[in-house]
Amino acid sequence: SAHTPTPPGAPANRSEQASVSLSFSRRQAVLDAGIAAARALRDPQLDGVEVAVHLLTFVNHWNLEQERLVLLCSQSLIRIKYNFLAQRVEKHTRIRLQDVESLTLGRVRLASQSLAAGLQTLSRGTTVARPGVRIVIRGEELKARERWNP
Repeated sequence: SAHTPTPPGAPANRSEQASVSLSFSRRQAVLDAGIAAARALRDPQLDGVEVAVHLLTFVNHWNLEQERLVLLCSQSLIRIKYNFLAQRVEKHTRIRLQDVESLTLGRVRLASQSLAAGLQTLSRGTTVARPGVRIVIRGEELKARERWNP
C-alpha cells in the first residue's frame, strides 16, 4: 500500500494531534487574541477596572478539563469560554464579586469514581499536583445531578 509521508513538523499520529490541539492555546499570538477578546467584554460601568487575566483549566463534573479565560476586575469576574482554534468567544459568564460567598484555594482532586469510559481508572480520587480555585456563588444551590460526579 502507498504511504504518504508526514510533512515535517506535522503530528505523526492521533494522540500527537490531540497533544498539539491541547497546547494550541499556549501559542503566544493565539493567547494574545483570546486576552484581547476577553478585555473587549469588560464593561467599565459593571466591572470596574481590570485587575488580571488568567488562562485556567476548568474541570467539569465528568472530570474533563476545559480551558477558560478569566478576567478579574475590581467589581466582577468574567469567565470566558474561548475557542482558540476559531479565535472567538463562545460564551461568557459575569459574576459580581459581591455575590461570591466563598473562595477556596487548594490542590485539584479528581473524583474517586466515574462512569465515563476510561475515567474510572484514571481518577481514583487522585490529587493533581497543581493549584485549584473553587468559587461558590451566594444563593446558587447545585442540583443533585450537578453535585453528583459520574
